[in-house]
Amino acid sequence: MSILRCIECADGSLQYDQPANTLRCAACDASYEVTDDFIPVMLPSDADEIREANIQIYDSISDEYQKKKIGNPPPRLVAMFDRAADGRELSGLRHLDFGCGPGSIIHWLRDYDLQSIGLDVSLSNLRNTRELTGAFVVCADATRMPFASDTFGLVTETAVLHHLNEWSNAVVETIRVATPEASIVLDSEPSNRQMAI
Repeated sequence: MSILRCIECADGSLQYDQPANTLRCAACDASYEVTDDFIPVMLPSDADEIREANIQIYDSISDEYQKKKIGNPPPRLVAMFDRAADGRELSGLRHLDFGCGPGSIIHWLRDYDLQSIGLDVSLSNLRNTRELTGAFVVCADATRMPFASDTFGLVTETAVLHHLNEWSNAVVETIRVATPEASIVLDSEPSNRQMAI
């Protein structure tokens, strides 16, 4: 089973077209660029201003951001990861870190021996994540994740939801891509509006 799916029609049959360097959906013929360094770019065509602003900001500061974010994880996150593991064997488990930034969470979880995938809108962040962790990375929007349902045994996010105009869609997508027994760790800085919901 392929874990990637078309974000336009939700079909799971994407095929790599090597001469065009694209992923093409067999059902709706949508195509997605694959960068020369093999990062699938699966962003929706109807870009919103917040996502575009985030891309510009994080593309420009990614290297500095990585230097500041890769220390030791905050103790509250360590406690959340330990609770998420809850004594389960995590080795080999599929893990999605959406809004992965420069790869801090994937780096911090390296001792769990997960099959980690980073998702972010910034190619600079994704390249830094891959360089730091060796993880597979996908350029995509967390509100329309390009993954099949019931794929990940662990989904993580830290300090992302408050950047999203439609943050509740990212939560819905998180639940969709997580397996029924998955652990989900969301650590964000919600607005008053988000807290009211």
